[in-house]
Amino acid sequence: GTPCDKVKDLPKWKNPLTNKIEGNPYVDFMQVREVNQWWLWVTTSLIPSVRVQNWYNGDPPYGLRGYLDDRVNRIIGYALVRQVREKVGNCHSPMLMRDYVDSCTGDLKIPIYDEDDRTYCMG
Repeated sequence: GTPCDKVKDLPKWKNPLTNKIEGNPYVDFMQVREVNQWWLWVTTSLIPSVRVQNWYNGDPPYGLRGYLDDRVNRIIGYALVRQVREKVGNCHSPMLMRDYVDSCTGDLKIPIYDEDDRTYCMG
């Protein structure tokens, strides 16, 4: 398939405390570099953190409806993930840095006009 295809069987790990095979909860978002790592992070880190999960002993979280899994913050509405990519050339390095840095990111002033919405999938 193409690099944009999601792998159906995500990597698993054996939890040493329960001896059960589970999704890997130790995916660091800053280490995500490709689509399969993205889906692993979404399914093992993001989704379980959006709503409060059962307690460590399996008891349901009574009285915590609408809370995030940190059991402190409440979610109002629903979670939304949006990717915004900059078009190449929208950001210019400061004059003194141009000898050292030829491009930059993070200068997206009005995303609706300058967003890069091309597909990067092969095929």
